[in-house]
Amino acid sequence: MTYDMLVAGSCLLTDIFDQLHEHSKKINSVERLTRHLNKGIHKNALKSYLSLVRTMVPKNPIIHIDDSDVIKPDGYKFEALGLVRDGSKSTHFKKDIYLVLVYGITEHPMMLATNKEIKSKEDVLAVAKHYFSRWKIEEYFRCKKQMFQFENFRVRKLKAINAINFYITLCMAFLAHISMKPDTNALKVAIIRKTDPIKEKVHFCYYRLAKGISSILIFAKEGIRLCFRTKRPAYRQLCLKLTV
Repeated sequence: MTYDMLVAGSCLLTDIFDQLHEHSKKINSVERLTRHLNKGIHKNALKSYLSLVRTMVPKNPIIHIDDSDVIKPDGYKFEALGLVRDGSKSTHFKKDIYLVLVYGITEHPMMLATNKEIKSKEDVLAVAKHYFSRWKIEEYFRCKKQMFQFENFRVRKLKAINAINFYITLCMAFLAHISMKPDTNALKVAIIRKTDPIKEKVHFCYYRLAKGISSILIFAKEGIRLCFRTKRPAYRQLCLKLTV
């Protein structure tokens, strides 16, 4: 699934089928993929993904959480909507809030509210850097939507939607793994060279890597099947000897 998403640059099952190169009808393959997606995320796949991500995460990671989801009580047809945390309601916990003002970036001072205790200049700089690092999340989801058409999926069940999101996340993790390599890495240089970039260096190179991988794998006429060919046992035929 991830291979075909990287080649097609899409999460649509019809586009994924085009990269499978199967000798079957499209509707049959799409139904088969839909049945697998409706089963949800496989535990072994999720475990392998988490084990890979742990090697890429620093010792003290910064986790950004968006708690602004709102429950829609009148949306009876939304699956599992009651499990969403209602961010529109205030909590009963009261904490001290510190205000950090950042000058020089925008016309007016940027105001950042934090519950982290401010004692020194280093604490102020840390809060500002943590906030600026949040923008990477926006780039991450934008890349998901543009490179893999995440907002254009055609499955209906929640398990299938989560499964598609998981497979796209695997693609993003693969792109992140390559982007973390040095600029002199032969594989990274070869992939980016296929995109014929205008600028030499960019801070967010996921788009280049995704386009480069797609332009390379598009020439694979057999798709992913070449990597998983199994040896069939030699068939034994019954030979009859005719005697006169």
